[in-house]
Amino acid sequence: MTVKCFNTSKEIYSFQTSGIHTEVHQHPILEIIISTNAFFEITIASKKYKTKGIIIPPNCPHQLISSSNTELYILMVESPMAIQFSYQYLALKKGVYELEENMHTSIQQLETILLTTAFNSLPDIDNRVYTCQRIIKESSAGQTLSISKLSQQVYLSTSRLSHLFKEQTGITIQQYQRWIKLRTTIEILLEGKWKLIEACYQAGFFDMAHFSKAFKQLFGINASTVYNSSLIQI
Repeated sequence: MTVKCFNTSKEIYSFQTSGIHTEVHQHPILEIIISTNAFFEITIASKKYKTKGIIIPPNCPHQLISSSNTELYILMVESPMAIQFSYQYLALKKGVYELEENMHTSIQQLETILLTTAFNSLPDIDNRVYTCQRIIKESSAGQTLSISKLSQQVYLSTSRLSHLFKEQTGITIQQYQRWIKLRTTIEILLEGKWKLIEACYQAGFFDMAHFSKAFKQLFGINASTVYNSSLIQI
């Protein structure tokens, strides 16, 4: 797997890979998968596709299977404003869509636009939820913020904030914090200065088991398979 881009400030991530087989998983980011040379199989919410291109909205359970000679380009978009722009750029409404063949250049152009555009509009979510997300992302690496502390920041009860956050984002505050820790681990690891276990601790995971469980839940593959086989490149 080659990491083409891992930009946490823009919340844009892209990869090139082949021969990937995941278990059912979901993550709080938009995912666009394009094959440059062959069909791949993907199951989304129990519906199977055999395609060369697909767009999957955040928090949508899916399973990907591709052969060893199937080359994939994967673009992941986390920012709500960038997700909204991506659908508009592709002239689609929010949801799951198969993409036309030969979309590789268009998706790469979309990535370039997302990385160079400053989105000034507010996301299409409650401002209090957006504020909580911003506080979590801006907190010190390794820090876990309690729902009580977050609720004080946005002047809501803990129960109301928990309900509103899940309603607006599709995941709990705890699950969102786990995602931020995971992306922080990957970002630290890609700096090339730290071993995986050290990156995990710095990002706030208790141990490797804690990290490995989160990685598999969010990406559908074992972290050890990716890391130990030296598949990660940048």
